[in-house]
Amino acid sequence: MKSLRLLGYIGVSVVVISTLTGSFYKSPSEDPVAAAVGIGFLCLAASMAVFFWRRPGSVGALVLLWCAALTLVGVQMSGGFHGPGMIAYPLLLLWMALPSVAGPAAIAGLCVGLCEVLSFLIRSGGGLSGVVSRLLPSLAVLVPLTVFGIVAEWLTERESVLGGARRGLPEGP
Repeated sequence: MKSLRLLGYIGVSVVVISTLTGSFYKSPSEDPVAAAVGIGFLCLAASMAVFFWRRPGSVGALVLLWCAALTLVGVQMSGGFHGPGMIAYPLLLLWMALPSVAGPAAIAGLCVGLCEVLSFLIRSGGGLSGVVSRLLPSLAVLVPLTVFGIVAEWLTERESVLGGARRGLPEGP
């Protein structure tokens, strides 16, 4: 069982590194088939999320990583952060923030934002001067995802504390 878990982590690492190099990025207008495949990856990630969310028990770290990796690949194949699949990022972060999933939504928002920024900087090329000139516009991708993850975690923590107080249960810390 440990070897399967190790293979799962290695697979996630390969997918994320491939995403960072921009090898999955496709423009929907140039390659509509890749965009359709990207939407298929997003549907697969969504079905995994619903399956493991409905299943009793906690969601494992490997499941969280695979859902995030499939979402990264799907969004990249459907045009990146400015494509139609971009809505999957906030949905992924909201799913991770659910109390039944208890995933690290803030950290996931930061990691997904960094993957998008690095993918954008690497695939656009232009050497060091090109990277420096595109660094500030790339923050428009990093900051919203990170802030959204933080807010999603805060809202779910707030709701769980307030929900307990409304039902007459003792308040959390």
